[in-house]
Amino acid sequence: MTAKQAPKGLGAPGRKFWRDIVAEYDLAGPHEAELLAQSCRELDLIARLDAELAGAPLTVMTRAHGEVSNRLLAEVAAHRRTLLSLLRELKLPAEPPAAGQPGTLRAVGSYDRRSHRRKAS
Repeated sequence: MTAKQAPKGLGAPGRKFWRDIVAEYDLAGPHEAELLAQSCRELDLIARLDAELAGAPLTVMTRAHGEVSNRLLAEVAAHRRTLLSLLRELKLPAEPPAAGQPGTLRAVGSYDRRSHRRKAS
């Protein structure tokens, strides 16, 4: 897998995210490419869970506990937290730069002085 090539097996949301990120930013190395790949897989999984939830009831009946929240709600929430954690590790900026302002984007977190740089045009 090169920094330009999306990992095999990604769904549409993951492939789009990969393309968007590598088009805008330079990855620092294979460790960031792997974090990005894992983020893309999480996006694909979240999209699948969201699709399942779209037609599913928010609560289900169980013998032991009666009416309870659909387990998919907890699963999608857990995967969203995982995605957020991966994106924090990538240290991408929370907001895109203003139009027409190339250059260094603000660093994420005061503990890490490194910031991602936009690709040269």
